Amino acid sequence: MNRLILFLLLVFSVIGSPIPAFALECPKMPEQSNKDWEVEVNAAVLKIGPVKGGELATRTRKVTKDLLGKLPQAGNIYLEQMMYSSYCSALRDDTKIRESEKAKLLRDYNREVRRALNPFTASPKKTEVKSPESVLRSKPEQQNKSSNTRNKKTLLDLFNNDFDYLLRFKCDTNWAKPGNDKVIIKSQAYLDFQSQTIFLGFYIPNSSQTYEICTGLADYYGTVMEDLKKEEVKTSAPGMQHVDSSELRFSGRIFLYHEYFLREEQKRELFSLYKSKGVSLQFRDLEYLHAMNKER
Repeated sequence: MNRLILFLLLVFSVIGSPIPAFALECPKMPEQSNKDWEVEVNAAVLKIGPVKGGELATRTRKVTKDLLGKLPQAGNIYLEQMMYSSYCSALRDDTKIRESEKAKLLRDYNREVRRALNPFTASPKKTEVKSPESVLRSKPEQQNKSSNTRNKKTLLDLFNNDFDYLLRFKCDTNWAKPGNDKVIIKSQAYLDFQSQTIFLGFYIPNSSQTYEICTGLADYYGTVMEDLKKEEVKTSAPGMQHVDSSELRFSGRIFLYHEYFLREEQKRELFSLYKSKGVSLQFRDLEYLHAMNKER
């Protein structure tokens, strides 16, 4: 009888207790970092404070860029690891924030750190080129050709006018690495409502950093696409239900318009890199420009 009472007391004590939350497990600072770096990172990250949403994003990007300027020798990889460790530890020790919320804050924070460390930055400005209704009604062969057909097109002209029967969102994406000139890359998302797909195009001006930019875009194109898709449109046409641009799936196609010459071996390497990420890469260079002008 005494054993039964003891057992029931234990059961009720467990049921009546709140379910324990799992505390964050934070990695240590990387061994390659030195104490001066750790002090600098901890002091900077501490300034972010217990904020969330847009304020967290703004403060995180500012702190990351400040640390990049102060600790260029640390390198992006070690700096990201140090910043993650520092912020995670600060969250773990904050008793005023729920454990479930801490995990979300850590994810949001780390995303913003990576964006700030990435040499690409996209502007928030987007441009809708055509109305959805006209997009669904139009076909490539129905488009009006420029009356001034004698003027030769530039590669940028082709970038701006290829697939002109599709709805497009645009933004400028900046490539900036320490010690190099900033390169402004034009980014474009093509929305095909009839096939319910979306694909991307990038225009890279004449720059000796073209190959490096193309390599970086293999990891960054998803971020550009998400930024461009934030401005949603809905449309419909006879025989079609309403289609929301957020429902369009990525077709896996990316068109790279580039002015600077790439060697065949570089193109093969880029083909393999993008293929490993499930992307079908299409190059449109000066040879493509020459062919298009010759057709006209």
